[in-house]
Amino acid sequence: MRDINKIDQEKVQADQEKAVAEFKTKMESKKKLSQALNLNAGNSIAIVQDIGSLYNDEYTEIMRDYKGDMITLGNQTQDAYANMSKVYNSLEPVTEPSRTGLLLDIATTAGSGYIAHNDATSAKKTSGG
Repeated sequence: MRDINKIDQEKVQADQEKAVAEFKTKMESKKKLSQALNLNAGNSIAIVQDIGSLYNDEYTEIMRDYKGDMITLGNQTQDAYANMSKVYNSLEPVTEPSRTGLLLDIATTAGSGYIAHNDATSAKKTSGG
């Protein structure tokens, strides 16, 4: 269960890294676009298309890395569950005590006690008691 918890924490971290990377890329894209448009450097549509395609590649790379992380974490989760199942399956099952065996033990003890009592009583009678 610790392994699964650790994997969940790594997933949360990967989600946070993805969000930060997307935010940085989006802000950088807006910054470049604003600079180019404010400088009035040529055709605004061409500028938007050029900068948009540049940062589209970065988004694609972020998503590829994120999906790779999720695949790795999925595999680690499967391994952790497999290990947990292996440990659980290696444990010996608990067996309930036998009621018949318990009754036989009680009867044997009672019989032994009765025999010992009879032997002691008959020894007193023969010794003159």
